Amino acid sequence: MITSIIYTSNLLEGLFSKEDIEFLKSNNGKQDEIEFAIEMSNFKKDEIAKYLNSLETDNSPEIGDTPSFEDSFDTASNASKSISATIKNLNNIFSSFNDIEKDVLELAVKKDTISDEDKLSSILSINNKISDFKNIKAKLEAENNDYNSAIDKFFVSLENGNLLKPKKVTEENTLKVFNVYDSDFRDNLELKISEKDKKVYLPYTKQDLQEFMEDYPNEYPSAKSVVEKEFTEKISIFNNHPVLARFREGYYLSKYKESNSTITALKFAKSIMFRRDLNPTIIAAVRSQKELDDYIDCLDNDRLEDFNHFKIIFEVNPL
Repeated sequence: MITSIIYTSNLLEGLFSKEDIEFLKSNNGKQDEIEFAIEMSNFKKDEIAKYLNSLETDNSPEIGDTPSFEDSFDTASNASKSISATIKNLNNIFSSFNDIEKDVLELAVKKDTISDEDKLSSILSINNKISDFKNIKAKLEAENNDYNSAIDKFFVSLENGNLLKPKKVTEENTLKVFNVYDSDFRDNLELKISEKDKKVYLPYTKQDLQEFMEDYPNEYPSAKSVVEKEFTEKISIFNNHPVLARFREGYYLSKYKESNSTITALKFAKSIMFRRDLNPTIIAAVRSQKELDDYIDCLDNDRLEDFNHFKIIFEVNPL
């Protein structure tokens, strides 16, 4: 980051105290950590919301020693309020520090071309923002520590079976007829990463297409519509923030493709998020953790040609 260069040079010499410069240095680059914390909190928020929605659709009577609806609802509601407040606090920390860095960068660039009066005004403004930020950051982090107890209580209780587990609402299965002559209604066992199209085309099977069309007939009237909406992605969502992309796809793989618990999915996502030699598109493309393990084994042993679950194609821009 450009601010790293500024903090390690003499551009700020004589403008700020050593304490403030050390503070700026120590917090430089923390935006990535905060962004990840926000992303992770949003995952938790979605899971809590899904649980609350499932409670609202469950009308089955409580029997025996099953956890009560009221206790389950209260625990989830408290977690929902806490995670929303946590995200708000993290966003406040993120925007406050960005505001300081913007002012520091502007001062470093303009300090030799502005008047002493304007320079002093900028320095005082930044000093005040740093002082306010330190107080705000400490306060918000203390609040988030309190919120975490309510959030952790929900996930641990859910994992240990101490919360009511509503029955899934399933619609009566009806016979669906598909046009087998539809050219898009076919298996596609290729992962194509296209720089030319700026898109990623994920592999799928006819069964995948049929399930989407059966479950969401109004949204997916054809095989082509499923392919475009569910198996075609912008390449930027994988390339712009690969660490977050690995976390997101790892979480989805463990939680939804493997039907693991939220805690298990979060742990798995964390375990692979910093694996920089692992393209996040691979995680999105595999159907199971076994397939991903097979790919990683081939990758570690320099035998990618032995990976046979699907073909991987890189389509580069022509020179």
